[in-house]
Amino acid sequence: MKVHGENDAEVAVLVSDGFQKRGLGTELARRLVEIARAEGCNRVVADLLPENAAMQSVFRHLGFELRHSTREGVTKAVLTLEARPSTVGSAHAYAPLGESL
Repeated sequence: MKVHGENDAEVAVLVSDGFQKRGLGTELARRLVEIARAEGCNRVVADLLPENAAMQSVFRHLGFELRHSTREGVTKAVLTLEARPSTVGSAHAYAPLGESL
């Protein structure tokens, strides 16, 4: 979702326990980044639980910078998007899961 008054997208990914460790979190996060890019966002941000090492690894793999906020008790993941032409074609034409964009 776009953050009101800013050109940032805030994302969240939730994968049920039975479906974890199959690459779904990585794929969902990657697609959310592509959607944010297609929507013209400058940054993608996410709040992670400090103990959620798996999602921290996913976001780090996708190029996010991670910072722990002791004041908020979360790990902040931030990805600055560089302006580049979208590979999507239009902001609402997304490939189904399992297909490349």
